[in-house]
Amino acid sequence: IRKRLIRLVSHVEGINSISIATTFEEMINHLSNSSFDLLITDFFALDLFTLNGISKIKNKYQLRQLIVLADFYSLQIRIKYLEHGIDYFLDKANESEKIPQIIEKLIRKNKPDTVLVKT
Repeated sequence: IRKRLIRLVSHVEGINSISIATTFEEMINHLSNSSFDLLITDFFALDLFTLNGISKIKNKYQLRQLIVLADFYSLQIRIKYLEHGIDYFLDKANESEKIPQIIEKLIRKNKPDTVLVKT
């Protein structure tokens, strides 16, 4: 899915920078050393934070948008994460065909300049 996301994001007009992180530590390093408008990450990377920590991440790193991809569906978890600052919570198992269109729509709507992909 990482390659599909990168291809998708790279074709969206207005994106000037795409960075890729393969580990949680690399993601934090990127966030600490650069400015990003959008973070696309998998659930397990964010699972290392408490729910309250998610809004702190958005504020600390001045992320305008945070999209989370998960390999499972749980309405309760989705609702909790959305309530704590996640902008979009996508289920890779059941929504995989929609992910490219949803992300492209969100990117076009919010026009991020810099994107970090961690999957």
